[in-house]
Amino acid sequence: MNITVLGAGVIGLTSAYYLSRAGHEVTVVDRHADVAAETSFGNAGQLSYSYVAPLAGPGVLSKLPVWLTRGDSPVRFRPSVNTEQWRWCIEFALACSRKRSQITTRRLLSLSFSSRTLIHELMRDEPRLDFDFQQSGKLVLHRDANAMQSAVNLLEFQRSLGCEQTALTPEQCIELEPALADVRQDIASGIYTRSEDTADCYRFCKGLAAILRARGVKFALNTPIEELRRSARGDIDVRSGGARLRTQPLIGAAGIFAHRQNERHRIDFS
Repeated sequence: MNITVLGAGVIGLTSAYYLSRAGHEVTVVDRHADVAAETSFGNAGQLSYSYVAPLAGPGVLSKLPVWLTRGDSPVRFRPSVNTEQWRWCIEFALACSRKRSQITTRRLLSLSFSSRTLIHELMRDEPRLDFDFQQSGKLVLHRDANAMQSAVNLLEFQRSLGCEQTALTPEQCIELEPALADVRQDIASGIYTRSEDTADCYRFCKGLAAILRARGVKFALNTPIEELRRSARGDIDVRSGGARLRTQPLIGAAGIFAHRQNERHRIDFS
């Protein structure tokens, strides 16, 4: 089957990898001259499989008024007349219940654990893929007892779902990372997750692209999409610079630009 992947970031390249392994003919299309030219270029190096709890959770709505007045807030809000924004706000508010938050966390953890299994299997299957991978674990510090209690509540729930997390005293945090001794007075406690990894997303993408080329995957770089059109047979024509590529399934992995492609070409990637 001929399959086109739109986007040469980490999601597009890994999709192309597994599609190619399954025996499909794959073409990766991207508007940039190289792979991993946008989000995947500067993606943070953490592979935090256990830190997936949604922002929409119990207690968040009561914190929003304070957050929105702080310069270091985790939330920014710019009101507009866009009805999609207000629909999203309503859905966010409805998702802030404990029951909904736990359902979402359970689903995200399942997805995250599958991701961890796949990345470890990929490293085993592609031993030449070098991207500074380390199984380093992750230590999250908390400055006050209230924040720590919320973290412990989440820890206990996630532990029941298979997370390997441990609550530590300040002394245990310093024993794990001696450099923290100078800020002992600022540490209330910490959460240590042994299973977390670190890696270089850009190097991963570059190395995986080389593997894909060796497997016969085609790359159409410097190729901004001008038109997507679905034929009566269900195929999709991808047009760029006068060139035409006919594909059957079309994998949308263009990040924040996927929504624009949906609106412009009336192709639903969801």
